[in-house]
Amino acid sequence: MYEAFNKIKKEKQDKIINSAMEEFSKYGYEKASTNNIVANANISKGLLFHYFSNKQGLFDFLINYSFEVMINEINEKVNWEEMDIFDRLKEIFMIKMKVSRKYPRIFHFFNIMLEYKSVEEIMKEERVSNLLSKIYFQDIDYTKFKEDIDPVKALNIIKWTFEKYGDENLKKFQTDGLIDFDKISTEIDEYIDILRLAFYR
Repeated sequence: MYEAFNKIKKEKQDKIINSAMEEFSKYGYEKASTNNIVANANISKGLLFHYFSNKQGLFDFLINYSFEVMINEINEKVNWEEMDIFDRLKEIFMIKMKVSRKYPRIFHFFNIMLEYKSVEEIMKEERVSNLLSKIYFQDIDYTKFKEDIDPVKALNIIKWTFEKYGDENLKKFQTDGLIDFDKISTEIDEYIDILRLAFYR
């Protein structure tokens, strides 16, 4: 469907993708300007529409691409033999941060996408539900949790902690343009130590 776009150099693809993500993230679908997208990507509007037909086609491509790149990176780079939920989630968190360094607006674009797709719709997508099931249930050792701890509620608290921490670091990244991976790794370990103390035997 996007044969012409897929034939151009990856560097040029990423420039167009990042320009479009930034525009949609700032203004939403309705107010986003393809004039701004092509100006920032340094291409003509005719060429943009040659790749994607129209603005809706570009938006649909970005939705699919955002999921695809994130899911592929996680699937390919996570150590699925890791049985500790904290270590697995930390690894996934760091992968997401590295993806956001390449596509700085990808998580902001996800937020815009939620205006057009409900969380329920997204979760029902097979590729999403399969990945989530794999993350939280494939070979995870839940016997480590204390007997009086509800694993479902514990997982919610753990997910909220990682999500909030991720949001804060993305805001910092938008401000200074840098991601200190060593600092993030150390801080995550500190939070994990507290969570392990609360939930593990």
